[in-house]
Amino acid sequence: MCIVRSLLLLVSFALFSQEFRYADSIRTKSKLKQLEIKSEVLKRLGILKNEKKDPFIDYLNQTRKTQREILLAYLDSGLVTSDQEIYDYINTPFSHLLEANNLKRENYLLILVKDAVPNAYNFGEGIIVVNLGLIPHFSNIYQLTMVLAHELAHDTEKHVYNSCKKHFEEINSEKMKAELEKIKNSEYNSYQKLKKLLTNYGININQHSRSHEFEADSIGYRFYENAGYFRSQAVATLKALDGVDSSFYKAPLDFKSLLNGEKFPYKRAWEYYEEPIFSEQNEDDSLGTHPNCQKRAAKIQQLIPTDNKEVEFTDAQYAKMVRRCEWLLLEASLRMKDYGDAFYRCCELLKREPKNSMLYEIACVLLKSIYNYQVDHDLDKIVSMPSTLNRDNYNQCLTILHNLSLQEILKIGFNLSNFSNTKTQYSSLNMWNLEYYFSQQLNLKEECSRLNNICHTSYPDKSPCIAPVVITLTFK
Repeated sequence: MCIVRSLLLLVSFALFSQEFRYADSIRTKSKLKQLEIKSEVLKRLGILKNEKKDPFIDYLNQTRKTQREILLAYLDSGLVTSDQEIYDYINTPFSHLLEANNLKRENYLLILVKDAVPNAYNFGEGIIVVNLGLIPHFSNIYQLTMVLAHELAHDTEKHVYNSCKKHFEEINSEKMKAELEKIKNSEYNSYQKLKKLLTNYGININQHSRSHEFEADSIGYRFYENAGYFRSQAVATLKALDGVDSSFYKAPLDFKSLLNGEKFPYKRAWEYYEEPIFSEQNEDDSLGTHPNCQKRAAKIQQLIPTDNKEVEFTDAQYAKMVRRCEWLLLEASLRMKDYGDAFYRCCELLKREPKNSMLYEIACVLLKSIYNYQVDHDLDKIVSMPSTLNRDNYNQCLTILHNLSLQEILKIGFNLSNFSNTKTQYSSLNMWNLEYYFSQQLNLKEECSRLNNICHTSYPDKSPCIAPVVITLTFK
């Protein structure tokens, strides 16, 4: 019996050591990756020498300083992903694009940011940034590759530098100085005149940017075509971008099925939202830098041979990466303490992964934090207010969280814990890296224990509020 016990202890110790080494390996690789990117950003966007005191170089240095600060802020806040699986997946077609167009890979820096805003950017100097929030809006890797080709074209044509030069010339032109002097000396309506001048100036600058977009589409398509990718998917990319401002989650979210419990039923009153008298409105973006995507798609279509055959296919690997991005965006919401968004993302993921125990555990931990902030009357620090500008499902989630009383937060936690007790499976995704990311933000064992104690105090005759945590990594 003692021998068996000793063997079990040795096996347990070996497994624990293996998990610890794996987690430590992830941590080390993540830090090295972040330092590597930081070093490249500082080198590429460093201060330009200006021995001749050229005012444009001073202006350009200010622009580069702003760019540096943005990228370093992403790095310092942990929003640049170190997820090797998704980086390799996107870097593979990007490297192929470069090779097919005789561009050196070492001249370019690809950065993936855990930002839900669906966009990609070129910072000049070979730096291309892709927000993970853009990836779910496409259906395959070819469409994302067309975006990479577009941003690559911005870089090869030096659009960032040219835009800076155009901007500098406009604000320092004799015409602009004369107009400003005229407005300064006018007796009436000086504010309206200044506003009109700046509006016209903005239109001129954005028309310049729009011409860059069309040029980047055209040259980017040639890059894409040279790499041998499906031509029809270039057009499909721009058509997909036309609806990129709407939510990726289009189906209604049934909060009742997620939050309802036998002992504590869901209340429709939680969904009540009174729209403010002076509500926010979406304004017509006449100064937008991106022209109509349908027009851009039509222009690309003209570049495709008329005998080109349409290709329809499904991309299972891309669908897997989309799911991984959703988890990473959930982690980013936790990292930034945007717990309203994190709870909403949990609910959306639970709709498609109803047996994922980890999601229920995270949702319960979020409710614990929401409870604590509500006690201190600081809920607005971690849960945004509903807004007419938000997508419907997200707005409904925020409304529910703001309408809950302290006791109701505990009751929902109780309901979710009961679900968690019966849903013990994990996603089929490789969750090792993701579990490590979550462990950096939330000590799930400790937090679940705290919420368990809170609920037990309020409902001493009830079963524990939080299910046993099954994550096996070592927490700090």
